[in-house]
Amino acid sequence: MDIFPFSIVFDSNMKICQIGSCLKMVCSNILGQNLTKIFSLIKPKIDFNWESILRHTNTTFELKLDILLKSGNNSSRIIRELRNISRSNLADYEMMNRSDVEIAREVRYQEEYGNLPHHVTVINDSSPIGDNPSFLKLKGQMIYFDCWKCISFLGAPNVANLDTLIKTGLYLNDLSMHDFSRDMVLAGQQQSAELKLALDQELRKSRQLEITIRKLDEERRRSDELLYQMIPKKIADKLRVGEKNIETCQYFSSVTILFSDIINFTEICSKIAPMDVVNMLNETYTCFDRLTEKHDIYKVETVGDAYMIAGGLPVHQEESSYNHARKVCLAARDMIHACYQIRDPSRGRHIKIRIGIHTDIVYLVIR
Repeated sequence: MDIFPFSIVFDSNMKICQIGSCLKMVCSNILGQNLTKIFSLIKPKIDFNWESILRHTNTTFELKLDILLKSGNNSSRIIRELRNISRSNLADYEMMNRSDVEIAREVRYQEEYGNLPHHVTVINDSSPIGDNPSFLKLKGQMIYFDCWKCISFLGAPNVANLDTLIKTGLYLNDLSMHDFSRDMVLAGQQQSAELKLALDQELRKSRQLEITIRKLDEERRRSDELLYQMIPKKIADKLRVGEKNIETCQYFSSVTILFSDIINFTEICSKIAPMDVVNMLNETYTCFDRLTEKHDIYKVETVGDAYMIAGGLPVHQEESSYNHARKVCLAARDMIHACYQIRDPSRGRHIKIRIGIHTDIVYLVIR
C-alpha cells in the first residue's frame, strides 16, 4: 500500500480492511470501522453502499474524511467536534441537513464503538479549533477485486494549492510520486500566485480608472460652465441631444440689448503692459458678470473691451418689454457705479465706459 498511500480496501459490509500508509499516519484506528461512518460520499450523487458502488466503478469517486485534520509542530493531529444531540433526534436522520447528519454520525460512532481513538481530541463548543483546519478530501477510482471480494479505492488528496494541503495537515511528500498529484499542487500554487498578481493589477487599474473618471467629470463640469457662458443653457442642451443648428432658431418679439465699451481703451493699452490690460479687463468683466446674475439678465458676449448683455431671452421671453428693459437699465446704472472701483493703470484713475441700450425684435441663431 506504499504505492497508493491514500488507498482504502473495504469488503461487502463496507468494513475497512486495509488503508494506505499516509492514512495510517493520520487515522490508523479507522481499520475495522464502517466506511460510511468515517467518510462521506461527495461524488457521484448515489447511495453510499456496496451495490451502488459496484454499479458505478467506471465513475470517479470523491470521499470526505469526517474527521478534522489540523497541522501540528511534530505530526498531524486529529480534532473532532461533538455537539449535544438527543437520541430522539436520530430518528429524523433522513430529514436533517448536512451538518446535522455529520453530528448524528459522530454520536452514533461514539455509542457503538465507545471511546474515541487516543489521537482524536473531543472539543466542546467553547474550544477553538484554530488555524483554519480543513477536512481531507480524496478523489480516485473504485476497483473491484474478485479474488478478495473487496473493493479498493485508489484515491489521492484533492487539494488545489499548498495552502489547502497545509490546512488538511499533510505535506507534499505525503502525495503519491507515481502520478501527477504533486505537479498539480505546485501548478495550482503557481496559478494562484499568477491570479493574485493579475487581481492586484486589475485593482490598480480600477483605482486609476476611478481617478481618471473623477478628472473627466471635473473637466466636463468646467467645459459645461464655459459652454453656458457662450451659449444659453437651453440651446446648448438641445445641441447636445443632436438637434441641428437651424432647429434651435428662435424668434423674440421684444428684447433689450446693452452694449458697453471702455473709453480710450486703445490709448490705455498703448501705455501699459499687456498683463496689466488682462488684469484690468478681468476685474471689469468679473464685476459685470456678477451684476448680470444680480439682475437676472443674460450675458451674450465679450470682444476686447466690448461687453454685450440682453434682457428678455432666452428663458424670460414672456416678460413685458418694460420689465426686461427696466432690468437692463438698472444693470447699466450699477455698471457705471462699479467703474469707480476699477483703476486705470495708465493714469491712476478709475475707468470710464460708454453704454448703449435698444429694444426690438430679435432672431436667435446658432452658427
